[in-house]
Parts: sequence; structure tokens; C-alpha cells
Amino acid sequence: MAGLTLALRPLLERHAAIDGPSFTSIFQGATRWNTFVALAVAGSLFGQRGIALIAVAIAAMVPLLNLLAFYVFIRFAGRTRQSPWEILRSFLTNPFIWSCAVGLALNLLAPPLPKPLAAYIDLMGRASLAAGLLIVGAGLDIRRLAKPGLPHALATACKLFLMPVFAVTIARSAGVGGSDLLVTIIAASVPSAAAGYVLARQMGGNAPLMAEILTLQTLLALGSMPLMISLLG
Repeated sequence: MAGLTLALRPLLERHAAIDGPSFTSIFQGATRWNTFVALAVAGSLFGQRGIALIAVAIAAMVPLLNLLAFYVFIRFAGRTRQSPWEILRSFLTNPFIWSCAVGLALNLLAPPLPKPLAAYIDLMGRASLAAGLLIVGAGLDIRRLAKPGLPHALATACKLFLMPVFAVTIARSAGVGGSDLLVTIIAASVPSAAAGYVLARQMGGNAPLMAEILTLQTLLALGSMPLMISLLG
């Protein structure tokens, strides 16, 4: 999906007058994913196994997606050129990267945790999922969708419909099936991440357009997610 959107960049600039900051919103809208929604849906349908599989997807996808997003912002957002050290520092100080790294380290090392501490971490994790879903809902702004255009349609079609097709094609070729395939579809068909709006504001992207894409995708995902799970599963 990243390769496809980057390949479309010259055409969008030449024929649709979409500038660099607006393209970064299209890119984020087409590639990023809302892990809170994925955790909630997979957990409700498949219990702990669904949550565990989404956690694996988070560890694999979030660092890569942040790296790709950083590259696109540096390349197309029109900000002053950053040194390699500034780019590396931005990447290394990203909280999403650190959370994945800490989680992977704890999983591999499996240090013994006192029961009260483990219970506290589990409680915080459950609370963060609920809080994340509330933030997604509170962040919607219906008024921003008065005049949706090509950027909205392109990012939404790529994320909600084309991304699940890509994911299922790759998964089936790797022998994935059953409930694991359904969790793959869930991870691929959720709307884009609300953190994309924050990143757009920080990195010089088109933040209002990002907010509009997020709102549109989140609303349409109410119908598109069950549809893609039914058709592709």
C-alpha cells in the first residue's frame, strides 16, 4: 500500500493539484491503522487469542508504519531539510516505537513480575483500551465532511477496501486460515489511526484534511468492516 500511494504521488500532483502536505494525509490515511479498534473487535470476537494476534501485528506494523510516515513527511511536507541525526532522534523518541520495544523485551526476557505489579499493569492496559476508544469517538468532527473530495475518497478506498484485499492475498499465500485469517482482516480493515492527526500537526502535514479522512473512515468502517470480514473470510 505504501508503494502504491507513493507511485500515485506524481499523478496526484500533476492531474489533481494535490500538494505535498495533503499527500502526507492521504498516505497516512491509506496505511496507518487504529490499534484500539482492532484490539476491541478482535477481543470481542476471538477473546485472548484475538488480542494476542493483534498484539503481534502491533509489534510488527507500528514501528514500520511510523518509519514510513516519517519518511513521507520529511520528503513531501515541505519543511526545512533535517539532518540524519534529527531524523534518527525523532524516530527513537517516538512513544509508539518505545512501547513496542519494551513490550518485545519483556516478552522475550519474561522477567518474573510480582503479582501486584502484574495486576496493576493488566488493569492499566484494560483502562487504556477503553480510554482509547472514547478518544476516537470524541475526536470525530462531522462538520468537517461538508465537501469530501478526491483525497478523502482515495485514502478511504485504499484503507477500508483495498488494504484488506492485499492482506488476505498475502495471508492465504502464507497458509493462514480460520480465525487467524479473520483477525488479519480485522487488522487490515480498521480505519486509520487518530495519532496520524497529531503527527500531521507536528510534522507540517495537512492536519485538517487528516482529521476529515479520520472522521470519514471511522464512520464508514461501521459498515465496511463487517462487509470485508464476511466477503474475504
